[in-house]
Amino acid sequence: IVASESGKVLYIGEELPDEHLGLVSFSLPAVGSAIFGYPLTFSSGADEKALSVLLDALDESPVKDLISRIDMTSRFDIRLFCDDRFEILIGDKSDIQMKLRFAYGIIESLKNGERGQINVKDPEKGYLTLG
Repeated sequence: IVASESGKVLYIGEELPDEHLGLVSFSLPAVGSAIFGYPLTFSSGADEKALSVLLDALDESPVKDLISRIDMTSRFDIRLFCDDRFEILIGDKSDIQMKLRFAYGIIESLKNGERGQINVKDPEKGYLTLG
């Protein structure tokens, strides 16, 4: 499924269309419905709300431009994958803007080529594991 930033379903199929550059891959919780031309819905309204909060926070964060994949299979264990170099462990949607600012601060301190995992599940005790 390919959806716009507003959640409108643009494509449904097994293969991505040729012009897939610039798309961010999502792993999502159970989808309620995906009908071409209509907004994507989820089985749980709470999952839909969590995705909305995440996307709104990302719109205001420089982290947005680094993301290649988002795993939101569980709204309590949100993970962002950036530049094929690091994974950001967000946890749930609470304090999401603070978590994204903290993660970006860590990203800015990394040297080129460093890889690892940035854990900001608790924004007061975030940490980086290189590897």
